[in-house]
Amino acid sequence: MRLYLIRHAESANNVLYSSQGDLSERSPDPEITEIGHRQSALLAAHLADPAGEPRHHPFVANGSRHYGLTHLYCSLMTRAMLTAGYVAEACAIPALAHTEMFERGGIFEFDPAGRPIGLPGPDSAYFRERFPGHHLPAGLNAHGWYDRPAETDNQF
Repeated sequence: MRLYLIRHAESANNVLYSSQGDLSERSPDPEITEIGHRQSALLAAHLADPAGEPRHHPFVANGSRHYGLTHLYCSLMTRAMLTAGYVAEACAIPALAHTEMFERGGIFEFDPAGRPIGLPGPDSAYFRERFPGHHLPAGLNAHGWYDRPAETDNQF
């Protein structure tokens, strides 16, 4: 078994932080940027390429070709769902979304005192409409998939 961890493509928050150095105007669940869409397409093409070659490391035999992805798991965060969608389509495998896979802190915004406040996130109808090809977790409901306090450093 080989496990590849893939970070989401460039998000609007990545650009905001790079240009301003802070996240006070961040989006709780940002979209990916135009560059992020290009990154996702290139990633997907590479992973799906039958001649694609994983970077050499101790766990991959020299000369190993093709990634041979059989499973694709992703967060329900919009940037991860969008990135995974490209890979799923190119590799002809479903993107399997999970409620317990999310970036540090979860979906949150800052209150006036600068404390993170958890937000519910998009609901099941949003995901069914926007990501019809993704496999959604059982129990996803109309209350939003995150719907809990912001994750603390200790919980991380």
